Parts: sequence; structure tokens; C-alpha cells
Amino acid sequence: MLDSNSSLTVASTALAGAAVVGYYYAKKKSDSQQPPLVPYIIPWIGSAMAMSRDPDAFFKNARDKYGDIFTVQAAGARLTYVTSAAAILAIYRNSKSFVFTPIRLEISMRVFEMPRSIVYDNDYMKETLYPLHHRILASANVPPMVDALVKHTVDMVKEVRSRIPRMQWSTTLEEFAHKPIFRAIAASMFGPGFPAEKTNAFNTDPHYPNQAYDPFTVFDDYIPLLAAGAPSLFVQKGIRARTQLIDMFEEYLGNPGWEDGASELISAIVYGARNESQPPWTDREIAS
Repeated sequence: MLDSNSSLTVASTALAGAAVVGYYYAKKKSDSQQPPLVPYIIPWIGSAMAMSRDPDAFFKNARDKYGDIFTVQAAGARLTYVTSAAAILAIYRNSKSFVFTPIRLEISMRVFEMPRSIVYDNDYMKETLYPLHHRILASANVPPMVDALVKHTVDMVKEVRSRIPRMQWSTTLEEFAHKPIFRAIAASMFGPGFPAEKTNAFNTDPHYPNQAYDPFTVFDDYIPLLAAGAPSLFVQKGIRARTQLIDMFEEYLGNPGWEDGASELISAIVYGARNESQPPWTDREIAS
């Protein structure tokens, strides 16, 4: 029987061996003609922990080191990321070589927790909803959306500026830019009553807990791991934040007049899901 020190030594040796194998495998793969693979230490887990700690820093570092297109191994999945706007546009325009519908359907379930019954068992998403997206988001229809976003952004920045004390010449970038822009996007897409932050048209209580900014920032950080199909052990915070957002959207859709000021895209999605899909979607399914 091994004593505790021997057991620890064996475990450490095994872990080190696995790390060496994992790094060698990643390095070998990255030398092929495929997009470079971001090196990792532990097989299967790959870069999952680094991604969960700071996704923005991880992807910036990967792009700086490996270029605009690279592959990431995380929690048993291997995904290739395209981070160049020009390359993304070229891929979208090359519909003969790239097919998007399967991954859009899969992402709908993995990332946004849409039920299989409306993703795969109902043709509404593929036959009606996706063409609706393409029509409304066509370049000719974008200017009104941009105008609405600019208007709300200016209003939000002015509001923030008015709250800064006269002699206070500094504030955080998050307070001055990130939150106002988030609120502006939310208002231009979902209407000015959407609870992007603590107060909104439907509830003016300053302690109202249903604000979208905080759970959205958490959920946004976990999207890469959710898209990779990572086990819940790695994405518990992201799942909790997603549930909070879905609860919030579902409640919002139940408010009379919510659509006042909402974008054509959101109004059309909700109307179609409620009235054209057979069977109709529930508000929770729409919220997801």
C-alpha cells in the first residue's frame, strides 16, 4: 500500500505527464495547415479555465499571438474563431462554401437555452424567423436603427453627465460609457421601458432588482464556454445569469405597451412567434 507521500507523488507525476502530453498534442496540431490551435496544458479541459477567468483577455492574447483565425480546445470541444471583421464578412458572403443554419440552431439551444421543441421540432425558426432577420437587417433598413441608437446614446450620456457633481472631473469608463451605451442599445432595441438598469418606465423604485446590465455582463463572459457545450461545472455563474435575463425578458413581455419604441426587429419577432408559429411560442420561449 502506498503512503500518502507516495500517493501524492504518483498523482503529481500523472498530472505532469498528462500536461506534457496535452501540450505536445496542442503544439503538434498547431503546426498543421489548419488554423493555429491555442496551446493548452490539460487534455480535454484545454483552455476552459483561462477563458472563464477573463474571456476578453484570453481572446485578445490569442489574436495577438495567432492571428485573426485560431482554434480553441475547451471542455472537450474544439471551435475555430474568426476575429477579423473583413474575414467574417467574406465568410458570410460565401454561402456556397459555408452553411450557417446548423450552427445557429445548435447555438440557440446551447447558449440561449431555447427548447428543442421550437428549435428542431418546428420549422418556424428556419423557414420564417431567419429570413425575417435577413430582411429587417438588410443594409437598406439599418439607418433608422442607427439613428435610434445615436439618439438614445446622446440622451444617456447627457443624463450621466448631469449626475456628475460640478467639481468632480473624473468618473469610471464603465459609468460614463459602458452602462450608458448598454442602456442606449437596450432602449433602441426593446423600447425605453426595458430595465437595462435599476429604474425603468414600469417600475421607478430605485431599488428594483431586475436590471439587465449586471447579469448580461456575466452571461456575455460565459458565451464561449456555453457555445462549446462545457459541462455545467464550468458555467454555473453563466447559467444563473442567463436564467435571470430570461426571467426579466419574460416579465417585460407581459407589460402592456412594452412594444412602444421597440425596434422593428424585436416587434416582428415577438408578433410572429405569438401569432404565426404553430404552435405559438410562450413568452418564456420568446424571452430565451
